[in-house]
Amino acid sequence: MSETVKVPKFENEADEARWWFENQDKVARAFDTAASEGTLRRTSLRDRFTPPPPASVVLDAEDAALANELAQRHGESFEGFVKRVMHQALLLEKSA
Repeated sequence: MSETVKVPKFENEADEARWWFENQDKVARAFDTAASEGTLRRTSLRDRFTPPPPASVVLDAEDAALANELAQRHGESFEGFVKRVMHQALLLEKSA
């Protein structure tokens, strides 16, 4: 199984350059191992730092009606209420 090389966060470019120089053998071994195991992944900086596009979610009629009722009860717009509840549910699921 290939070794995972964890690249730390750097305070400046000099620290980063030093780390890469001092760990070049370790990185090369991990790369070679991953290549031989077929576990190399192809990514780009754009892929790593581009947020996902906005999502559209279709609610069934009962859920939409309930969300609308609750939004009115809370004095919120339908969209604002659904976004807030979705965010809370995602945070709850993440911590589970």
